[in-house]
Amino acid sequence: MLIGLLPIEAFAVNLQGIAWGGLLLLLSFAALLLVGPIVGSILGLKNQQILQSGMKIKASGILLTYLLVILTIYVFLVPSELVIDKPEANADDQLPMVARIRGYQNSISDIALSLDGQQLAVATFDRGTQVWNLTQLRLRQAFKPIPDNQENGKDVILNVSFSDDSQQLVTAAATEVQIRKIPTGKIVRQFAGAELGLVAADQKLVTLTLSSPRGLKIWDMQSGKLLQTIPGEFEEYTYGGLERSLSISSDRRFLAFSPKTFREFGQQEDNGVIQIWDMQSGKRIAQLIGDRNREIQTLSFTPDAQQLIVAAGDQLQIWNWQQAKRVKTIEHTGKIEDMVWTRKGLLTRVSTIPPLSEQQVALWDLDSGKPTTSFFKDSAWAGRPSLSSNGKFLATFTSDGIVVWQLP
Repeated sequence: MLIGLLPIEAFAVNLQGIAWGGLLLLLSFAALLLVGPIVGSILGLKNQQILQSGMKIKASGILLTYLLVILTIYVFLVPSELVIDKPEANADDQLPMVARIRGYQNSISDIALSLDGQQLAVATFDRGTQVWNLTQLRLRQAFKPIPDNQENGKDVILNVSFSDDSQQLVTAAATEVQIRKIPTGKIVRQFAGAELGLVAADQKLVTLTLSSPRGLKIWDMQSGKLLQTIPGEFEEYTYGGLERSLSISSDRRFLAFSPKTFREFGQQEDNGVIQIWDMQSGKRIAQLIGDRNREIQTLSFTPDAQQLIVAAGDQLQIWNWQQAKRVKTIEHTGKIEDMVWTRKGLLTRVSTIPPLSEQQVALWDLDSGKPTTSFFKDSAWAGRPSLSSNGKFLATFTSDGIVVWQLP
């Protein structure tokens, strides 16, 4: 049995199947302990020599029991194989599917598409980090996980993003942010930071510091030099929750964030202020004052970076951030947790279904203030999504795995 338990130790985070494994373990003991003597007795009636070797048969039955236990534990508890494919087109498909990856089973911490949408990085809690080639449908690189008894704050990757040329991968752990070469995975630079590695304009990197005083650190990616620190309170990592509180424009020049968003034990403190910083000059260029009593779930620049869309409570707020003026408010949207810009408009996901739509994900016409198209009624989008910079591809993940969609 100890041999059979080795997969649990090797993959301690992946514990699916324990209940079934335990049940089969008991059944196998009960069945085989009965089967051994019965088979021996039946055979013994026909042959006295076999009856005399009943002890050997019992011993064989016990050995078989142990072998079955080992097999049961291994089959039910070892992580499933990762498989990538492209399903055939179906008339019921709401969006064309580019690729599907199965086998992750609730172990994903973050995903990121490269700028052209041809590569997908996946960070996990128990399998390390993988880079997939979506055009060739193959695994390009796997960074192996660290054994549980050797892990530290630098090893469990919580956030991933690609460099501008897609030749490097930024991986952010609990106490360190690394830049790795693709496809070797070699770490070429390390930064003091936590949980966030956001690539900005002019080869700058934004990381989070949780030490006092909290805030954002801006680094030069090439030299590793710390350029400045922006003070602000931010929530700790909650499955992509931190990155929802920030938005960077499509040209990676402007960074928007709510500097006082802190969640602890279900309590929410949010002063409703949003700051806009210019990553090229390193200066704050705007500040928006919103509603103090509305939680800011997420925010996003429009593709031309002229406006900022803020999801607060059950509202979508549209701001002309250069004039620090709210130009429109859309009410009763439901609690929007994620939003990304496509070539057809704003795609949102809600955690509570709004009265305007029965769907979890909707494409909005901001001029009319209504959703025009709804998607994914079966909750095919459950985690923080990743959009390619060209706006053509969207990657989403659920407990079953990852799907990459081609957007209209």
